[in-house]
Amino acid sequence: MGMQPYEATAIQWLHDEIRVYLRARREGKQPPAPGDWVGLCWEVGHSLSMMAAHGITLKPVLVAVSGKLRMEFVGVKGLMPADFQMMRLFYLNYFERMELLPKLRQIPWDRHELILQRCKDPVQQEFYLELCLKEGLNREGLEEAFKKQRYEMSSLPVFP
Repeated sequence: MGMQPYEATAIQWLHDEIRVYLRARREGKQPPAPGDWVGLCWEVGHSLSMMAAHGITLKPVLVAVSGKLRMEFVGVKGLMPADFQMMRLFYLNYFERMELLPKLRQIPWDRHELILQRCKDPVQQEFYLELCLKEGLNREGLEEAFKKQRYEMSSLPVFP
């Protein structure tokens, strides 16, 4: 079975979008900033959502882009097809809440992955985002907050 219309263009465009970022980081032209990767994940998620909305099957695009990027950027994490699917999920979960974008950029990507895996409810997502910001939680601290059911416990009625 051949490529769908625009599939090759989608592959090249997405590959180039990510490659420009990774090259700049590798060559030291762009100093690391906490929100950079999250911003890229947002843009990739948006791109993938638009491709899907226009009828482009994502799986072959993700497999091709992942393969090309991993060949050029050996050892860089976050370039598997499942990672790109997580970026799309990230975008789809927050695009209607654009006011959160500045906060989202302050939280490292590994925390976002965990929140998206554990929280389907937008209010619960925002609770854990705020918790990460207020308490400066690392991944282990966020895992602990989930184990202690901090969201569930915060919404329990308080009796005198």
